This record gives sequence, structure tokens and C-alpha cells, in this order.
Amino acid sequence: MLESLYYVAKCKVKIDDFQGAINDLTTCVLKDKEYFIKAFTDSDFNGVDGFMDRLADNIKSKIYPELKKKYDEIIEIDTYLSKIYSMNNNLPDEFPKNFTIDDLVFDILIYLETKLFEKVLSKIKKKKKKLIKMKQKNEKQKREKEKK
Repeated sequence: MLESLYYVAKCKVKIDDFQGAINDLTTCVLKDKEYFIKAFTDSDFNGVDGFMDRLADNIKSKIYPELKKKYDEIIEIDTYLSKIYSMNNNLPDEFPKNFTIDDLVFDILIYLETKLFEKVLSKIKKKKKKLIKMKQKNEKQKREKEKK
């Protein structure tokens, strides 16, 4: 099905329906990032001035907001762990130091495909929950000791 949609996009470019082609290619790319590479090397698409930039912007507009929300939540929790528990290095090496709409579309697609943000968010939330429980337990033990 994706291959057919890809060829429909090629036809739409030939009749100057650039937005239609961008929409179809976006659908393909969101299912399989290899279609972005394929389109990038296809003269039907890269021969149209600004087409690939518009395609990249359209793809980013579909996936960036949700990924950015997760990224910001991860950074917020990481900052909390660093300040409250003096715990640093909570994030894996492959986690980006910065994440903006200006990042390369292919990098953003990789973050989406590998579910990097979802995995890191899940781990860091568990770590925070565990630390909060430990802190509460320690505080409870301290109060009980003080009562004696």
C-alpha cells in the first residue's frame, strides 16, 4: 500500500499538486522512514524547488509536538532528580542534549521509530517514584525514632 501511495505522490507532483504529494509522502514516511530517503533521491521530488524542505516541515509538524512534550517531561524529571536527590546522569548517552523543531527530520524520525523518548520517560518516572517512596520511608522511620 505504501509503495502505491508513493507512486500516487509522484503523479501528483507531475500535475503540480505539490501539497497533495506532500500529504501522501508524509503518510508513507510516518509509516516507514525509508520513504524519506527514497523521496530525497528521487528526481521527481528533489527536482521541485523547495519540495523536500516543505515535506520535512510537514513531517515535523505531525510528530514534533508530541515528542517535544515527552522530551520536556524527561528534562523536568531529570532536573528534579538532580536537584532534590543530587542524582546526575539519569539519561542514556543516546538521549539528545537539545531537541528543537530545527533538528534534522531524519533524527526526529529515528527518535519516533526507536521510541527513545517513551523508553527514557518510562525509566525515569520509575526511578523518581522509587526515590520518592524511599524518601517517604526514611522520613517515616526518622519520625518513629524521634517519638521513642
